Amino acid sequence: MIPLYTKWGRELNEDRVLTEHPRPQMKRKSYVNLNGRWRYGISAVNHTDPSAVRYEGEILVPFSPESSLSGMERQLRPGEYLWYERTVAVPADYGSDKRLLLHFGAVDQMCKIYVNQKPAGRHMGGYLPFTVDLTDYVNHEMSDFLLSVCVKDLSDTSYHSRGKQCLKRGGMFYTAQSGIWQSVWMECAPRCYVIRYTITPDAETGRVEMRVHFNGKEEKHRQNQALSVQVREAYLDELSTPAVSAEDCRSAEAYTAECFRDRDYDSLSGDALLSELRTGSDGHVALLSFTVKNRRLWSPETPYLYYFKLKAGADTVLGYFAFRSFSVERQAFTEDFSGGTFRTLVREAKKGDLFEMLYEEVKSHPRICLNHKPFFQKGVLDQGYWPEGLYTAPHDLAFIYDILKMKELGFNMLRKHLKIEPDRFYYHCDRIGMTVWQDMVNGGGKYKFWFVTYMATAFNQFRYRIFDNCYYLLSRTEKAGRREFEREMVETAELLYNHPCISTWVIFNEGWGQFDAKRLAKRLKEADPTRLIDAASGWFDQSCGDVRSQHYYYMKLNIQWCLHRATVLSEFGGISCRIKGHTATGRTYGYSFARDPKEFKKRYKRLMDSIIEPEIQKGLSATVYTQLSDVEDEVNGILTYDREICKLDA
Repeated sequence: MIPLYTKWGRELNEDRVLTEHPRPQMKRKSYVNLNGRWRYGISAVNHTDPSAVRYEGEILVPFSPESSLSGMERQLRPGEYLWYERTVAVPADYGSDKRLLLHFGAVDQMCKIYVNQKPAGRHMGGYLPFTVDLTDYVNHEMSDFLLSVCVKDLSDTSYHSRGKQCLKRGGMFYTAQSGIWQSVWMECAPRCYVIRYTITPDAETGRVEMRVHFNGKEEKHRQNQALSVQVREAYLDELSTPAVSAEDCRSAEAYTAECFRDRDYDSLSGDALLSELRTGSDGHVALLSFTVKNRRLWSPETPYLYYFKLKAGADTVLGYFAFRSFSVERQAFTEDFSGGTFRTLVREAKKGDLFEMLYEEVKSHPRICLNHKPFFQKGVLDQGYWPEGLYTAPHDLAFIYDILKMKELGFNMLRKHLKIEPDRFYYHCDRIGMTVWQDMVNGGGKYKFWFVTYMATAFNQFRYRIFDNCYYLLSRTEKAGRREFEREMVETAELLYNHPCISTWVIFNEGWGQFDAKRLAKRLKEADPTRLIDAASGWFDQSCGDVRSQHYYYMKLNIQWCLHRATVLSEFGGISCRIKGHTATGRTYGYSFARDPKEFKKRYKRLMDSIIEPEIQKGLSATVYTQLSDVEDEVNGILTYDREICKLDA
């Protein structure tokens, strides 16, 4: 790999690594950031005693050991164990009436947590956050304690979720990474505290429903907790903004501090009261509701947010929400019904009752709507990779730059591809105004590319349908892997439920580990009825979900229109343009090739004007261009991998 850095990576302050609060939607005053220098050791032996580990040096957390910013630049192999260790000072606000909570944004792939060399917790799954309650292991009278983390990562040698990671990187698959790759932090909470909440605002009525989940370890939870909500309105332009353009990014911390400053919030009417408290498997759940009068709707043009302060007994949590709705609704055609889409849909029908029925059906077509108005989603595929940090962005401003630059270029949607980002990425999309299609992270056994790529592309061209219950061909033979994917799918929806920017869940991509899409789409819709579902992006469509999703790279574009679902082009483009001095490898991968940015622009314009735009006029509801930035061999980005050059003009 050729050393490559973004400007944020070059300017990284190792004493202040990703110091912003990791959860803007659930913020307490107590916050201790544990990013920074940790000791590390790699062992081929599965030690059960941390004291037996030989530590070799220091690693900069939360950058994975494979990344240059970590200081290691070493690939963790499937048979190895990576150990982290550091001494942690006990927070000053930790007392006998508090609980001490340790949070990990994400650790790839499985890990065990030790406190003073005693087992304190474990977690499986490389993309979801988890919390370890340290109260029983750390006395508030201690001055410090020893924290150890043991990590093992099977990467792409097993069925676990892995995204685009590959131990033998190349082409459209990238460097595998492992270990801690999102922020580590602590906070003190009351003995009875809010674990999480889900908030569902109704854009039509202004009614807001909240489900507040409490920890279930304290007996006093069996008594009703006094809950109250205070809300204030905040539009991006009304607060100090981190940037006015993608080229002039100022610090985001000032904006964040302004949003959550301990100011007077507006008290709501008396219906913001506890309506029910029940015991569940994860503790206790309080249900409450309130109404916001004269509500304002969220959109990419006006990303209007409502910030709130939730008081639950002795606990206080700051968060935000927005009023918006995504739906698929019928909108009238503007084209001549004598040809185009109409002729395609009814060419097999004979005149008579069937003909008249089809005619009435296609006089309107399904469109994606935002707040019940047609909303064409012009998106770009976002892999979420960085040259110096791999999965981990080098700075909060790096997220902001990507979002603002895509908005400047006219895009209003990012498809977050086969990866779950830290919460702050979605926070910036919420407040800046960028809709997101969120992919579930793919897994399964070794993919049979002759089938899921080449054969599937041909079958799709000739409209030959393939069912996804053939687990062998789609690399889903392990029953444990199928159960794990389904569980993580629901957990992903729960994790990101409160972010207004997310419009669509993408369950499977191009058949990679796909199985039972129709059943999973139904379950996901039950878990989150507020968003759209793309059950099978690319091919292997199972006639379910809210959109008919297709990809276009090689063969002639052959849109397969759908009467009852919105039709979307969820990947296309992939024009490669290698720029000397701004690439991480000596190889070039893509779907078509341009010699320089000038030719890149011509090819992009020709593609849009002659092929894509006519299909949009016929009824496409969304397009996703491949891709936001170059990544390693795949140099088909709009931006170079180091984000130094944009190959398109605004």
